[in-house]
Amino acid sequence: MDKTMMNGRDHTGHGWLVEFRQQMTDAGISQTQLAAQLGMTRSYVNRLLNGRAALTEEMQRRLGHALLGLTNRDSMFILVDYMRVRFNTQDAEYVFKKLFPMNRDFFSLTDKAFYGFDYTIQRGDISIMSTRVGGPNSFLGTMIEMHGSGCRQLEAVLVRDGLTWFDFFQACDDLTGIYKRIDFAINDTVGIIDIPHLIQKVEKEELVSLFKSKG
Repeated sequence: MDKTMMNGRDHTGHGWLVEFRQQMTDAGISQTQLAAQLGMTRSYVNRLLNGRAALTEEMQRRLGHALLGLTNRDSMFILVDYMRVRFNTQDAEYVFKKLFPMNRDFFSLTDKAFYGFDYTIQRGDISIMSTRVGGPNSFLGTMIEMHGSGCRQLEAVLVRDGLTWFDFFQACDDLTGIYKRIDFAINDTVGIIDIPHLIQKVEKEELVSLFKSKG
């Protein structure tokens, strides 16, 4: 069945709109919030909700996903899955003390390291790599690298201490950290994210990344 409604003349989607607007009202969601979630202008969303723009099945699906994303946050959550941050200091112990609320005795010290660093303070997938004073790569300073399981290790400690990733990133900023790479894993249990739509965005080069511009 064609559920397209244009200029209010085709009312096949009228009942859906009435119910959708009621759900928005019940959840306290404004048109501005909905527009931001959809990546559309508020004026266009207003036209959609008042039957003055085409309401296709695809648009109904996008509206439904957007509302679900605004009202059911537990259905999607984001995890820090990998990160590399460099600091312009060779004092790896100081970096560890400022960033990791963990027992230093549980970390080992090894002369092996990657990316040109000289040694590593490590536990599992948490690595603090640094350089020796006067060495040829002393300009590299210190860098932390955490893979997925390392991020989960740190996360457990942060939760234990009533802290969050925001606190950790704030501590990195306080040390003037230079973010080299951060990966996020998005767990979407109900299909809030429209993957095909995101793929189209990438193919059209409509993806904006601050990391690309900062190098």
